[in-house]
Amino acid sequence: MQCPKCESNDVLLCSVAYEQGKSVTESKGTSEGGDGSGRFTADHESTHTTLTEFAKRAAAPELTTNALWYSLIGAVVAFFIVPSVWA
Repeated sequence: MQCPKCESNDVLLCSVAYEQGKSVTESKGTSEGGDGSGRFTADHESTHTTLTEFAKRAAAPELTTNALWYSLIGAVVAFFIVPSVWA
């Protein structure tokens, strides 16, 4: 693959650039303690995702709630209007 602007062969698909710039950290642990009236144990887990600035630019656009509603309304309108135009 070659860049159409600069003709460089050093190109990546956006999905590949995104994955290369994404770092996921998972941690698990247990906490123990007590206040004199008893002891407790708590398990905890967390996942943290970090993106480089380049990966943020290469990421797919976020799908917002408004976009979902507009898509749904457009599909309903098309379903009812388009068949009547063809008839």
